[in-house]
Order: sequence, then C-alpha cells, then structure tokens
Amino acid sequence: DQGHEVHVAYQTSGNIAVFDDDAIRFADFVRDFNEAFGLKKADAEKFYKKIVKSIKDKKPGQVDTPEVLTIKGLIRRGEAKAGCRYTG
Repeated sequence: DQGHEVHVAYQTSGNIAVFDDDAIRFADFVRDFNEAFGLKKADAEKFYKKIVKSIKDKKPGQVDTPEVLTIKGLIRRGEAKAGCRYTG
C-alpha cells in the first residue's frame, strides 16, 4: 500500500529442503488431478510409481533422481509463489 517494490529471489532450487513424503504426495496429487479431469491416467500412474520406487530404493545420503529433484524444486517454487501472493 505504500508503493514499495518487493523482489523475491531464490539462490538455490531448495529441493533438498523438501521431504521425500511431500514429493510422493504431490506426485499422487497429479495422478488424482489427471484422473479427475480425464487426462492421460496411464502416464500419470506410471510416473507416480517411478517416483515412489526411486524414493523407496534410495539409500541414506544418496542423491535423488532428476525427476524427484524437479518435483521438490517445484514444491519450493510453489511455496515461494504462495508467500508472494500472501504479501501481495
């Protein structure tokens, strides 16, 4: 309301700050979303299973697959956007 410009910058993807369960939850959401709107269910189901398997098979300290890193990065990006929307 005072006319100030606000800029938000992330210096990192932030994907290491996202829990594995959150990545699975969002992949599950995409699967359900696609089913609800009649979008290619088979592709979403296959992708979901791939994500769950890669997380389940991951050893402690092992780097996530590129797909899991992308999901986690998208989660953080969504959180940043939500913060920006909240502050106006």
